[in-house]
Amino acid sequence: MKKSVLLGTGILATALLTGCGGSSSGGSSLQEYGMSAYDDRTVSVDTLAGTWVAAGTGSISGSQASGRTAFKEYFIIRETQSGYEKARCEHGFEAMTLTGDQFAVEYDGNYTDKLSGTITDNSQITGVGKISHDGGDTDSSFLAVKISDAVTPLGTIDFNISKGGQVVQSSVDLFCAQQANSSGTVTGVGAVTAITYEFGDESQRALIADKSSGAVSNTWFDGYFNLDTDNGDSVNFEVTSETALTLTMSLSGSSSVLSGTGTVQIQLPVQ
Repeated sequence: MKKSVLLGTGILATALLTGCGGSSSGGSSLQEYGMSAYDDRTVSVDTLAGTWVAAGTGSISGSQASGRTAFKEYFIIRETQSGYEKARCEHGFEAMTLTGDQFAVEYDGNYTDKLSGTITDNSQITGVGKISHDGGDTDSSFLAVKISDAVTPLGTIDFNISKGGQVVQSSVDLFCAQQANSSGTVTGVGAVTAITYEFGDESQRALIADKSSGAVSNTWFDGYFNLDTDNGDSVNFEVTSETALTLTMSLSGSSSVLSGTGTVQIQLPVQ
């Protein structure tokens, strides 16, 4: 599996960090994400548990690439018998280590992914992230706000997959959703841009759809929908509607062994 180095995301910065992807004539402008749509929410300050929205930016550095990235993420924090845990878009739920008003979340596998920062009134988090993979790093900063006390899923992914003459239908609840874009330069390639959408359930399965300089480069969701254009598969996705509280995306693709369509539907709490 490819791996990028952006806070919480799957493959957004892969092209910038590994030298993959094509050139772009679209310039180096970078769309940043605002938080004003989530102002004036009434939430409990007695607990961290709830629905959160975060936005931030980061810098990407590698031996053959450099760039910038901006992201927006929706996620659930919930409370268990052993403490709080935060939904991550690739890692399922991970335990939050709390010391006073300081928090830390860490994943350590074939790459490292660390978050840390300060909690204010159980309703705001100011933090930093660092992901290291394949000789590249992304250092990011973000602001997260609690927008609801709800800990229910943010939405679903629904798939219809045909494989070996069998049709498989599946529906998965989502607890993390992220969209991000990046812009930078790769040695020997030139300017590269990428936009990524990533969605995760409560275990460790993720759907990741990435367009590098306009070409869809990767899409997978565990064993249900595993398509990769690097393998010659056909992949397409389209955001059909989006507001500050909703997102709808259609997916389709095929390979030599399967074909399928899917729909992502995100609905954040109105309050």
